[in-house]
Amino acid sequence: MADALATIDIQSCRGCARHHPLPEGRWPGGHCCGGKTLSIFSPEEVAAVKLGGTRPRDWRPPQSDHAGCVFRGPTGCSLEPEDRPSICLRYLCLELREELRAGPEWETVSRLGAALRDTDAALRALMDGD
Repeated sequence: MADALATIDIQSCRGCARHHPLPEGRWPGGHCCGGKTLSIFSPEEVAAVKLGGTRPRDWRPPQSDHAGCVFRGPTGCSLEPEDRPSICLRYLCLELREELRAGPEWETVSRLGAALRDTDAALRALMDGD
């Protein structure tokens, strides 16, 4: 998903956090990354990245002011895509969805997001003992 989105010149994320209160509004973009770290890194999300091979030493916060998630910095997330929770990779706000739907990449991004959602649901079911 990160690779697919990296090929697109996304406009909607560049200033979405402007005029929001702190800490979300500290940086111009990435309002969706202004959430609380403990909410984003749920036990299921931590288990998923751990199963993927991520170790605690792979998680380095940026050396900057706090802006919501501890890994959110002035230039974006300090984590490599493979070290991020699934929600961080697949979340598309309404404005971003609208922008992507207008382009040829929507089908690929939509398919990848659905696959991540399905994998996340399967992991949650396993952890819940279903």
